[in-house]
Amino acid sequence: MIPTEMQWNALLQRHATVTVHTKNQKVTGDLYNVTDEQVILIVPNKQDLFEVIPRVDIYDITW
Repeated sequence: MIPTEMQWNALLQRHATVTVHTKNQKVTGDLYNVTDEQVILIVPNKQDLFEVIPRVDIYDITW
C-alpha cells in the first residue's frame, strides 16, 4: 500500500520503521524524509547509512 500524504506525514513525524518495496529491492529503515520525488530512509546496517529511493520506483510500503 502506498501511503496518502496524511499517512506520510504521520509516519515521518515519528520516524516510523518502514519496508519499501521496489522492482529490484526491498529496504527496511527508519523514515527520515519524504519529498515529491524521493523517500529517504536511515538504514543502520548500511555503510552509507541513508537509502534514497525514487518515489516512482516504489510499488509497496509496509509499516
